[in-house]
Amino acid sequence: MKRTYKLLHAYIDGAGTVYIVATGHSNKYWLRGKGYTVMPTLKKKREGYLHYSYTASLANKHLICKKQTAGGSGMGLEITPLGDRALVLHSGGEGAGTDGWREMAALAERIGQKTSAWAIDIVPAYDTVTVLYDPSALIRLAKREQKAPTAGGDRAGEKELLPFQIAELLIRKIASETRKRASDSETLRIVEVPVVYGGECGPDLAEASERAGLSTEAFIRLHSEAEYTVAMLGFMPGFPYLSGLPAQLEQPRKASPRSAVPEGSVGIAGIQTGIYPMETPGGWQLIGRTSLKLFDFDREQPALLKAGDLVKFVRVERLGQDEHDTSKYCRLRTE
Repeated sequence: MKRTYKLLHAYIDGAGTVYIVATGHSNKYWLRGKGYTVMPTLKKKREGYLHYSYTASLANKHLICKKQTAGGSGMGLEITPLGDRALVLHSGGEGAGTDGWREMAALAERIGQKTSAWAIDIVPAYDTVTVLYDPSALIRLAKREQKAPTAGGDRAGEKELLPFQIAELLIRKIASETRKRASDSETLRIVEVPVVYGGECGPDLAEASERAGLSTEAFIRLHSEAEYTVAMLGFMPGFPYLSGLPAQLEQPRKASPRSAVPEGSVGIAGIQTGIYPMETPGGWQLIGRTSLKLFDFDREQPALLKAGDLVKFVRVERLGQDEHDTSKYCRLRTE
């Protein structure tokens, strides 16, 4: 019997065209593409369709798919390929807010501890974690295992998996373990950052205070009393994007960025506050400065802060010398 197909979606890139189609007779789903392996069929789910994100490689004629239900995000951890040597973990809509950032940061740290044999780098962001991996190391790892992880529970000798599929299964296992650990008490690191507010150290403080309808003292008090969470590091090595800024202190970026922002400057842009680890051009509103070295190649861990850390700003009257030994400013808290 001749099958008729209804085109649901087409994906076109340099590797060719791949189609997601539904058969007219069985209401099943087929993934078909010129020169590609036909993937297993999938049944219709209630009133919606199962949607897919995927990458394709004409060289090895594989189609790598990641299922996502018609409801969109918010359905749990999603893992998608990023080229052939990386993957991205998405929080599935659960990453918004401080708790979500901490959860993704904890997952990133756990992945870093468990994947040294094959992971090259772990990059946590707001609601994603990117894992760069060595495909050859993953294949060797799978071959060493008596029973390697497989898509359908098959033994390694019965079904060969792609590096992305091996990495996904290993990471899902780590994620499951991380969720179980989350129910236990959590130990958080708090870093107290000494800051000189205003004057030469914070040239935008007066203007920012006026914009917020506050006195400079009230502005400083609100900023230093808040507790912040490191949502991610970005822009430059060691630069922390801190969530938790009181809404009243929200500020626009400067219309014209400075050509040189001094190292250690504390700034505000939008609903975030941050600290410049080294001199660089920048457009944040500068309200203070710290002498802490946020990034130092001579330390075992060059970046002082990492995603998930807590930060408290402590007002001081004068800057000290550049402080490389930051241990006295760090403490742990169990929740």
